Amino acid sequence: MVELREEVKNPEIALTGDNEFTTLDDCVNYWLEPTVVHLKKGTQELYKSFAKNYYLNVFPDKDVEKISPREWMEWFDKISEHNRKFANSAFSKLRSCLNFCKSKFIINGTKLEMLRQQDVGIPSEKGSRVLRWHELAKIWIAIERSQASTANKSLHQLTMLIGNRLSELRLAKRSHFDLETGIWTVPKEISKMGNEIRRPIPPVAKPIIERLMMA
Repeated sequence: MVELREEVKNPEIALTGDNEFTTLDDCVNYWLEPTVVHLKKGTQELYKSFAKNYYLNVFPDKDVEKISPREWMEWFDKISEHNRKFANSAFSKLRSCLNFCKSKFIINGTKLEMLRQQDVGIPSEKGSRVLRWHELAKIWIAIERSQASTANKSLHQLTMLIGNRLSELRLAKRSHFDLETGIWTVPKEISKMGNEIRRPIPPVAKPIIERLMMA
């Protein structure tokens, strides 16, 4: 009984197996349901996988409000050992999760608020390097020589020519391409930002698209 009281648990509730506090798992699951429902299927799976692999079962039987700043930092340090940029991103997402639960009065607050994001790993940096023509040529040749299917080869080659996201092309339909006007319309349902995108089709890309449509 003394140990239970020191852990800020009600002994009667603890002994019956009931929980009188909110765990990190409770918060993550509560946050995921309204957050991912409006996202694309692939993004939903990404969020759920992220939560399963990094958030759930980290502090399974502990009041999320009682997790100390040191415990939070030790956990992020373990992630940083493998990927410092990922640790920084994990902190950002978890902070959003806990702030959401706080705004819904699920919790009053956590000790995570005492940590600064700049002290967790390192932030991702936007790349500034652009591939040169001879580098692009090597990639193109490597794609041609690969054992990948014709569809996969075309997918990557068209992406090099047009500069689209792979998912936009992978989910594209014949009706999205107007070869007469040379315009590819990406509907908002499959665009990352949820807005319609109209892209010009480069002349060199047109034969590849025609070949795919005939397949």
